[in-house]
Amino acid sequence: FCALFASNSYAAVDYPEYLNNNPNLILTDGHMDSGTYYDKSSVVNMSYNPPYYKIAVNTVYVPNVTRGNTAISNVTTQYFTYDYENRTLDVAGYNHSTGQWWYETNIKPGQGMARTRGTLRPAELAFFQIYGLKFFNIKGLNYKAVL
Repeated sequence: FCALFASNSYAAVDYPEYLNNNPNLILTDGHMDSGTYYDKSSVVNMSYNPPYYKIAVNTVYVPNVTRGNTAISNVTTQYFTYDYENRTLDVAGYNHSTGQWWYETNIKPGQGMARTRGTLRPAELAFFQIYGLKFFNIKGLNYKAVL
């Protein structure tokens, strides 16, 4: 007699919601034990020209955060340009560790993770923090954390 069982259970991994319990550093992405945190103290409103807006914010990357590491290994400054009328987002990012710039245009929810990971959630939090409005209205995002 041979029985084959399938399991639908997944190992739960705990990513700290706030890095070092600092309410200014809010988890926006967790992947493979590493976390990316939004620095709400770094947000700068760069341009207000409705329906176009530009906001800059720093995000920090922490490897092995689920294993207790709290050391920031990289800081990226992201410059978000919002088109409120068309609900699209462009981003330019500067990686302070490598000195490299990167760009993505016309970002929207529902696109692949390669285009949206690390940008969509920080952009949404920045817009909400500055203007009190949800740009994309992302489900499950902790909007209250930036107030």
